[in-house]
Amino acid sequence: ARDLSRWSQLVMMIPLIGFYLLNMQLLPFRDQFREIYYLLNLFMIAFIQAAIGARYLFPSISWEGPALWLVRVSPYPVWRLVLLKFLFLTFPLLVLTLILCLLSFWILDFDQMALPSSLLMALMTTLFLSGLAVGFGAILPRFRYEHHLEISLGPGGVLYMLTALFFCIVYISLIM
Repeated sequence: ARDLSRWSQLVMMIPLIGFYLLNMQLLPFRDQFREIYYLLNLFMIAFIQAAIGARYLFPSISWEGPALWLVRVSPYPVWRLVLLKFLFLTFPLLVLTLILCLLSFWILDFDQMALPSSLLMALMTTLFLSGLAVGFGAILPRFRYEHHLEISLGPGGVLYMLTALFFCIVYISLIM
């Protein structure tokens, strides 16, 4: 069954992201540490993507639950379901990434020449983390759960988040 509490949690994420953006204005020594703030901003955008992926993309296959047997017995291949989940769930995350990048560049007054490359890096990160989330969710589904948060907080969700965190650290290390 579809749970309406997921939508309320999505609505609660919006003020948290807004809080992140507003607190960027309060960063001390913005001129002296511009490069560090640039890297931290890219890391935070990637981490926000990973967290949203853990909450909404990773459990997307598990949410199908008992209805997934219909796909398995039909001529419709399971990989197409995974691909469609990836495509339809990645698009809102791409929009959010675009908004976060543009707003953070505007708030922190970064060099506008770096904006296209930063957008490209952030969008590629979104595609990678979305694929990682849906892929981990397809490989490690959890169909028996009492509450939908058990899926994200289970072993597969924790493994996804650790892998995504490792990727975020390596991503920023390669940029440096």
